[in-house]
Amino acid sequence: ANRTKTKELITFLQQEAKRLKILPLIVTVDWEGGIVSRPTETGGFHSIPSPWALARAGRDTCYRAGMLVGYQMASVGANMNFAPSLDLFDPNNQILATRCFAADEHVVAEMGIAFANGLMSQGALPVIKHFPGLGLGKHDTHLTNVGIDADAKLFAKHVYPFKEALRAGIPCIMPTHACFKQFGAEPITTSKQAVTYLRAC
Repeated sequence: ANRTKTKELITFLQQEAKRLKILPLIVTVDWEGGIVSRPTETGGFHSIPSPWALARAGRDTCYRAGMLVGYQMASVGANMNFAPSLDLFDPNNQILATRCFAADEHVVAEMGIAFANGLMSQGALPVIKHFPGLGLGKHDTHLTNVGIDADAKLFAKHVYPFKEALRAGIPCIMPTHACFKQFGAEPITTSKQAVTYLRAC
């Protein structure tokens, strides 16, 4: 997307919302860094490395990367980012790959929260994803049904970063389309059990 045209379009849409006397619009972007970066250099935006690379550089770098993304979002009027991913890295999961900060749940929590706080420092709302963790999934949930049968210990490991982020005040969460035995046969996106679980976190 072209940076100037994006700003013009979002400004127009917000003006229309005001004219229609509705609430200001939530304008979202999918900008994790690395391979998931919808705004591009050719469009006038500054890219950031993948979450995997950011985590290797440390927490401060993750925070500053979030700041850079948040600043650029604010500059065009976007206010919500579908990032960061708090999924755990698994070498057998080629869908996520470098979109993950690390394989260790404590590192993922630390780096993901830092990135989210960087976004919020610039007025951008982060959306942590894909609850309760898609690291164990081996296929694209947009294209096929994915069922994850994790024991209690493994489930706790994968859900840990999400719990920590919620406790840290990260305001928004995106569920996965996958099914987890902990929440029954429904995908997490439509699971009442999953919502009840989240409310108790």
